Amino acid sequence: MGHWVIRLSLSVIFLLSGIFKAIDPKGTSYKIAEYLYSFHFYQLAQNENLLWCASVSLCTIEFISGIYLLVGIRRRFASMLSLCLAILFAILSLYVWLFNPVKDCGCFGDAVVLTNAQTFAKGVILLFLAILYFQYKYKTCILVPDSWHWLISLYSMGFVLIFCIASSLYLPLVDFRPYKVGANIAQAMKIPPDAEAPEYETFFILEKNGNKQKFTLDNYPDSTWNFVRTENKLVKPGYEPLIKDFVVNDTLGNDITSQILNCNDLFLLISPDFQKANNGHIDEINTIVDYCQEHKLTFAALTASPQEKIKEWKNYTGAN
Repeated sequence: MGHWVIRLSLSVIFLLSGIFKAIDPKGTSYKIAEYLYSFHFYQLAQNENLLWCASVSLCTIEFISGIYLLVGIRRRFASMLSLCLAILFAILSLYVWLFNPVKDCGCFGDAVVLTNAQTFAKGVILLFLAILYFQYKYKTCILVPDSWHWLISLYSMGFVLIFCIASSLYLPLVDFRPYKVGANIAQAMKIPPDAEAPEYETFFILEKNGNKQKFTLDNYPDSTWNFVRTENKLVKPGYEPLIKDFVVNDTLGNDITSQILNCNDLFLLISPDFQKANNGHIDEINTIVDYCQEHKLTFAALTASPQEKIKEWKNYTGAN
């Protein structure tokens, strides 16, 4: 009975991890890039095609591993694969816990966000289960005939690949992201009046005779020490709104976030990068601009392009 529990637990973890990553493979590629940046692999972290392939590969491996464990096929291969994945995740979770290179591990995409301490605990549990399954792999029964094994492998791989491609070309089937369609950005940015505030501990760096030491208010030394700087350490995180990084500036650098969010008659043209924009639609855009001006509507273009690229685009297209 125990080996059934071990096998199903491993299967569920790998299946959920693979599916949640496959729901948003681009988001998974961004998370991989964060890890690569922390290891100083800057060129790899900026290769979008490589990141997407790595994301899809990780989704596929985890999903296939979960399927094999679930139906009991390829027991030797599945046990080796799950053990290798568990060792890799355990090492990575220990690194995340000790050095805090990312805010969350991205193990389950945006569906389940774990703290770095929770990530390490999950990594230890996963490794423990993988070791146990590796020992008892031949005690688990196979739920399907031998002739079905290659079909299950083929269809499982095809399913997760098609799922990743569809999620990349279109919106995720189930969107767990903060900016999903229908989200009220202004509401998601609000902090309740009774929300718990973060707690910080303040340290004072002082110097005496070339020797620098760290002090608190409780052991602050006498005036013979010279003040250097202060450091604040987060002791207890407070309430964080669902959306906390939405900021809109105008071309002069002024913060106009509240004006954008509170404008009722607003038409936004969204273009993340003007360098990649299709300028063949400029006539259609100008038609919409004329309509907005005629009906007293506010029209604005929202972009992440730098100022020089905005100017180049305006000069090239004649956009006003």
